[in-house]
Amino acid sequence: MTDTAVKKKVLLVEDDKAIQQLLAAMLQLEGYEVFTADHGLKAIEILQKDSADIIVCDMMMPYMDGMRFIRWVREEQKMTLPVMVLTSVHDEKVREEIFKQGQQI
Repeated sequence: MTDTAVKKKVLLVEDDKAIQQLLAAMLQLEGYEVFTADHGLKAIEILQKDSADIIVCDMMMPYMDGMRFIRWVREEQKMTLPVMVLTSVHDEKVREEIFKQGQQI
């Protein structure tokens, strides 16, 4: 990426600080501009002030979990940007709901 190129913006929503810092550093090394949020409510605040090209989102977070945040992005804001989900949840119903939200693009 050249200095004159516009950096793609990533909104990283992750409550585990170590994971958040590691992923943010890796994305920045690849040339992305990274905004971080500890939970969905903070992510909403960020998206109301700025835009993102992609969202990387954990599912299990305090205040507003990833699924509620993704629903806000898709259903209330009608945003079509890609969302990459990070989760250790093995619940099949959760997985189906994640894929359902992804298909609303």
